[in-house]
Amino acid sequence: MRAARVGYDVFTSFQLDSGTTLLVARGWIPATDDRALLPSISVPKGHRGITGHAGPAPWSGIKLSHAENVEQLSVHLVRIQRISFVLLNRIVGRDLSSFVVYLDPRVSNGYDRTWSVPTSGAGKHTAYAVQWFAMAAVLLGLYLKINWHTTTRLARSMTEQTTPSRRRRNRMLLLVIVAVFVGPIVIARLYVMGVFDWRSHGMVNRGTLITPPIDIANLGDHPSLHKLALLAPGDWAIVLIEPGSCEHRCLSTLNTMLVLRELLGQGAVRVSVHAITSRAQNLGRHASRIHLDPAGAEALAAAFASDSLTRALPALALVDWRHQLMMYYPVNTPPQDLQKDLKRLLRASEIH
Repeated sequence: MRAARVGYDVFTSFQLDSGTTLLVARGWIPATDDRALLPSISVPKGHRGITGHAGPAPWSGIKLSHAENVEQLSVHLVRIQRISFVLLNRIVGRDLSSFVVYLDPRVSNGYDRTWSVPTSGAGKHTAYAVQWFAMAAVLLGLYLKINWHTTTRLARSMTEQTTPSRRRRNRMLLLVIVAVFVGPIVIARLYVMGVFDWRSHGMVNRGTLITPPIDIANLGDHPSLHKLALLAPGDWAIVLIEPGSCEHRCLSTLNTMLVLRELLGQGAVRVSVHAITSRAQNLGRHASRIHLDPAGAEALAAAFASDSLTRALPALALVDWRHQLMMYYPVNTPPQDLQKDLKRLLRASEIH
C-alpha cells in the first residue's frame, strides 16, 4: 500500500545480450476497485537499454502453508504475493540473477518509483556510538552530582590527613573513578588506531587471500566473465576454474558447491555458483552454471600463473561484488572451510 491505496509492484524480466536474465522493478501502480479487473500495464518490447541500481528483492507478503502463491492471469502476466527467485525461475523458464534492478525514476516506461537506495548502514553504528557516549556522560554527571559532597570530603581529607596510607587510599579511589569513565574511551581509541585487535584470534581465513585481488575487468572481454560482473552489492560468487574439460570431478565439485550454498541458509540467495571451462559434456542441470569459454578460462589461468604465489588449477575462487577474485581454494579443500569463510564474508558485507 502507498498513501492508503492498494496497488501492485510491477516486475518484468530483461534479457541481456550475454544471455543473462535480470528481474527489473518498474515501479508501483494503483489497483482498481475490483480485484478481478487489472490496471493497464504496458511493457516496451524490442532491443533497448535500461538504467537503475541493483539491490535485494523486496520482502513483503505473507507465506501461507499449502497455499498457491501464483495466479496465472494471462500468458505473460502472473500475480504473486511475494518475490521468490525459485518460483520465478520456474515461471520464466530460465535462471534469473539473484538481485533486482530497480529502474531509475528518470527513465520512461515505468510507474511510481520511489526507491530507497541500499546503504552500508554506517549511520546506524554512528548513532549507537553517540548514544553510548551520551549515556556515559549522563552517568558521569549523575555520579558527580550525587557524590559531590563525598568527593569534596575525600579531597579535603587528602590534604588534612597526615597518614600516608590513608592518603594513598584516597588517591586510588579517585583514580578508579576516573578510570571507569575514561578507560573505555582510551581502549576504543587504541583499537581504532590498530594498536591491538582481539578479533584477529580465531579469525583466520581457510582459503588463501589473493593479494592484490585479480580484477575481472583487466582480464579481457569474455562472455563467462560478464556473468560475474553482474553481482549485486553484497553478493558473492563461487567460481570453479577448469582450464581443461569439465568431466566427472568437475561436476562432482560443482554439486558439492551447490549443496554448500544451500547450507548457508538465508545467505544462500547472495551466493551464486559458476564453472568456467574450455569444454564439457552432459551438462544436464548445470547448463546455466557451466560456461564454455576457452578464452575466459585461459585468461583466468594466465592471471593465476602471473601471481606471486603458484596456484594449481583446477581451483575454486571467491569473487566479490566489486568483481575481484579475492580468495583461492584447491579443489580438494574441505567444504566446511569454504562455508566458514563465506559465512564470515556474508556477515561482513551485508547491506541493511
